[in-house]
Amino acid sequence: MTRGSRARLAVVPAVLLALVATLLVAGTATTQAAPAGKITGQIRAAGSGQGVSKLQVSLFDRHWNFIRKRKANSSGIYSFGPMRPGVYWIQVNDRRPNYDVSKVATTQAKVRVRGGRTTIRHIRVRRGAAITGTVRAGGRAAPHARVVAINQHGGTYEVRANERGEFALGGLSAASYSVFGYDRAKQFTGASTWVPKLEPGRIVNTTVRLDTRAGGLVVDLYAGREPLRARVWVTAVNRRTGQYWVARSNRGQVTLAGLHPGRYRISVPGAGNFLSRTGNVGKVHEGKFRFTSFRLNRRGGWFTGTALDASNGTGLKGVTVSVYDSAGSLRAQRKTDSQGDFRVGGSFGNEKQLTVVLEVPSGVKGQKYRKVTISGIRSVAGRGISLGEILMTRNGKF
Repeated sequence: MTRGSRARLAVVPAVLLALVATLLVAGTATTQAAPAGKITGQIRAAGSGQGVSKLQVSLFDRHWNFIRKRKANSSGIYSFGPMRPGVYWIQVNDRRPNYDVSKVATTQAKVRVRGGRTTIRHIRVRRGAAITGTVRAGGRAAPHARVVAINQHGGTYEVRANERGEFALGGLSAASYSVFGYDRAKQFTGASTWVPKLEPGRIVNTTVRLDTRAGGLVVDLYAGREPLRARVWVTAVNRRTGQYWVARSNRGQVTLAGLHPGRYRISVPGAGNFLSRTGNVGKVHEGKFRFTSFRLNRRGGWFTGTALDASNGTGLKGVTVSVYDSAGSLRAQRKTDSQGDFRVGGSFGNEKQLTVVLEVPSGVKGQKYRKVTISGIRSVAGRGISLGEILMTRNGKF
C-alpha cells in the first residue's frame, strides 16, 4: 500500500480497519493480552517446615533466561506477578559469602503459571555441603588464589583464598565436583581435583595444587567480515578438564590469561545482527600465549513493519515495539521512526511462539492509542519477517 492510498483509508469505518489489521499481520492481532497469573509460596527448612528468611528467590523462563529476583520476607514468603501463562523455573539462593560453610544449598523448582490464577509453590531448602582446603602454587601457599568448583549439572561456585591460601566453599548442592584454581598473578595453574558424591551438610577437605606454568589465549573477534565492536564477555573452556575462564573483549579482541594447558573452545554471545557461537580455538601450551581469531558467522532474524493511525492511515512516530518469547521474557525493543516504520531484533534464531506488542504509553501528539498484541509469530535466523502495516485505534486524548 502506498502513502497516497493510506489517506483514502480515512473514509473506511474504524471497525473495518481493525479487521484489516488482523489480516495484514502474521499471527493473531488483539488489543488485549491473555490474562496474567501469579506465583507465591514459602521457603521452608527441610525437616522442620519452618519458614527461612531473607533468601534470594530468582525467576527464570523455561529456557533458564533470567527474568527478575526477589528477597523472601522474614517468614520466608515470596511472590512473583503478574506474569504470562507458561512454564517457569524458581531458584533459591543463600546470598551469604561462599566461605560460610553453614550456607543453604541452591535449590530450584519448576512451576506452571495459568492465566487468571495464583500458583502456590512451597520450596524446601537444606544446609549445603562444603569443600575446604588450601591452595598451593610452586610448593607454597597461594594467597588470594581463585578457587572454583563445578558439578556435573553445570552448577558453579567460586571463592578467593585468604592470606594463607586457605579457602572454604559452602552452600554446595548434592553432586560430584571438579575443583580447580588460579593464582593471583595468573602464572600458575593445575589439573582439577575430583570430589565425588557430596551430600547435604557434609564437609570435605582437600588441597588445590597449582604446579604448572599457565598459558593464555589472545583472540581477535569478528562479526561477519567486520571486527566485533561490541564489548562482550567471552568464556574459554578446557575441553578435557572443564576448567573455564571468563574475560571481556575490548576493541574486537579478548585476552584470557592463566589457562591450564590443553585444547580449548570459546563461547561468544550474540551481538548486533549475529547469533552467538561456540567453537574450538586450538591448543594452549604451557607458559605461552596462543594468538588466533574467531568469527560470528550466522545472522539472526528480525521483524519489520509500520505502525499507522487507524483513523487516517498516517505513520505514528515513537511507538514502542517489543518482542517477547513464549515465557514472557523481553527479547528486543525499538521505537518507530518518523514514518511509523520499525525494524526490531536482529539476533533471533529459529524460534516459535514469539509475541510482538505495539504500545504508546505517553501518546502521540496528545492522542491515546490502544495497545496491539500480535501473537504466535515465528522468527527465522538470517531473515527479516514483515508484519506489514499495523493499524492502531485511537482511545481518547490526554
